[in-house]
Amino acid sequence: MLRRRLLLAALPALATPAIVRAQDVYPSRAVRLIVPWPPGGGVDTFARTVQAPLANELGQSVVIENIGGGSGRVGTQSAARAAPDGYTLALVNDTFAATEALPMAGAPALRPAFVPVTLAISAPQGVFTHPNSGLKSIQDFVAAAKAQPGKLNVGVPGLGSSQHLTSELLLRAAGDVRVTHVPYRGGGPLLQDLLAGTIDAGVVTFSAGAQQARAGHLVALASPARRGRRPSRMWSRQQRPWPRVSCKRPGRDYWRRRERPSRPWRGCTRPCSPC
Repeated sequence: MLRRRLLLAALPALATPAIVRAQDVYPSRAVRLIVPWPPGGGVDTFARTVQAPLANELGQSVVIENIGGGSGRVGTQSAARAAPDGYTLALVNDTFAATEALPMAGAPALRPAFVPVTLAISAPQGVFTHPNSGLKSIQDFVAAAKAQPGKLNVGVPGLGSSQHLTSELLLRAAGDVRVTHVPYRGGGPLLQDLLAGTIDAGVVTFSAGAQQARAGHLVALASPARRGRRPSRMWSRQQRPWPRVSCKRPGRDYWRRRERPSRPWRGCTRPCSPC
C-alpha cells in the first residue's frame, strides 16, 4: 500500500517534462502506460492494480498497452521511441536490468533512453508446478533433474530474464544439474501452461502464482525470499504451500545466502529521448 501511494505521489510531478508543464496543464489528455509483457503476469497485474487510482490522481484516463516479446525488450523499445512529453510511461522490472546488463548481440542499449520515475514494489519469485507433475517439494524437483539431466522442462518469461537467472542459480547451487528452459513471452502465458500441466515447472513472480497455489491448482515448490519477508500472510503456518527454506539447515536451502538473487522489482519510467 505504501509503495502504491509513493507511485501515485511521484508520477504527476516526475513524469512531466518541464517543457510540457510550461506549455500546457499536464495532463490534458489520456496517458499511455506500456506494459512490456502479455496480460496475466506479475507486471500486468500490478499495472491494472494502479490503473484506476492513477487515473483518479491525474484526472485523465490511463490506457494500458501490453506489448510482449523479447524478454520485455519489444515493449520497452516501443516506449523508448515515444515522444518524451510525459504522455507515455513504461513499467519495467528487474528483467529490464538483466537484459541491459547482458544484452543480445547487436541489441541497442535502452537504458539511456529512459528517466526513472519511481520504484514501485519488490516481490520474491517462486518455483511452481502442476499437482499432477509428481513434484511435491524443491527436493523432488532437484532429484528429478539429477535423475534425467535435460529432460525436465522449466518455463521462464524469456531467456535472460531474472526468472531464468534465478533458475540457473538454483541449478548451480543444487550441484550443476541440467534442465531444459522453455522461454515464454511473459508470465501470463507461462501460468496458463502451468495450469494446463503442459510444462513440468515454471519460475514466475510469487504473487502471480500464489493464489493458484492456495486454490490447489498449482504447487508452490519454493520461494527464495528470506524468512520473515516471504509473502506468507495469506496462509497460516500450517497452510503454507511451500517448504520452509532456512540457511541454517544444510540440504534444505538451495539458495545459499551468498548466492541468493536479489528481490524482483517493478518500477515506472518515462522516455527522455527517442531511441
